[in-house]
Amino acid sequence: MIGKKSLFAELNGFIIYEPKLLKEYLIKNDLKDENVLNYFIETNHGDIITENGIAIPMTDIEDGYYNFSIVKNENDAVTKSDTKIINSKGWVLNVTYGEIYIIGIGYFVDINTINKNNYLKFNLENGWYEMEINGGFIKNELYYELLLNKKEYKPEFYGDINYSYKL
Repeated sequence: MIGKKSLFAELNGFIIYEPKLLKEYLIKNDLKDENVLNYFIETNHGDIITENGIAIPMTDIEDGYYNFSIVKNENDAVTKSDTKIINSKGWVLNVTYGEIYIIGIGYFVDINTINKNNYLKFNLENGWYEMEINGGFIKNELYYELLLNKKEYKPEFYGDINYSYKL
């Protein structure tokens, strides 16, 4: 397991993303508005960014603090069948610069407000990952866990963008 960290769900959600890769995408596509959330909602850029593993939204989450961890082996998972409430498969994660951030979705309204105090950072080996998002209650705490399976190639994307992550 790679660390347990806690974060508040801004605007009822989170985004898991590769910060430098997202910045490169925005520059390459001449997307200059600091309201990146609008690109997710109002354009096809959100689909492209998600399907290519640059940023994955988690929505329909009640306000509150949630714990996050990353596991690379299902045997190390803390969300077992008796504690798992949600299970969302089919996500692709592209790690190009050795780190991912998890942040409350509200900060994507103005990405200039993102700073080291409002996101979680996890260091990962570069490459493609197939990602499963699990959630539940562990010792009376709200918990999300990212189960990562490293691949030699880009995995097939079949994640449900409308999935409810409400615990």
